[in-house]
Amino acid sequence: MPVQKTKILISGRPEIVSCCQELLKDNHEWEGYFSSSKDSFLKEAINFCPDVIYMDLLMPGMFSDEIILKLKLIPELKNTVILTYYSSASTNRDPIAIQAEMIEVQYMKILTEDAGAKEYLGPFNPATFLKLIDIYSKEDKD
Repeated sequence: MPVQKTKILISGRPEIVSCCQELLKDNHEWEGYFSSSKDSFLKEAINFCPDVIYMDLLMPGMFSDEIILKLKLIPELKNTVILTYYSSASTNRDPIAIQAEMIEVQYMKILTEDAGAKEYLGPFNPATFLKLIDIYSKEDKD
């Protein structure tokens, strides 16, 4: 009997989405859907009704907390687990800019949890990505 894959929608910067596509391409537990814009993200969420959504706290053009509130209003997505992460687009290594970005991450973490996100998984790291999301695979739920 074939195992039903857990559907995941990953939203983030193109380089993060591309990395996740590569990490999931041969994975037998996850079926990935991917988005790097607000418009495609909402369409993908509605079209595929993922079991898990993995989204960047600081995605350009998206206020993560507002998106989560919209997602929670869609009946088909009411049981979807929303996980957040952080990825820096900044190449600026100025200590003040880094500190400001970290403050924004902490603020968005609070706002997204209040909006209904299940968990903040920390900075995106390809080495730990699959281990972090594996907790939410269907195999582990059953």
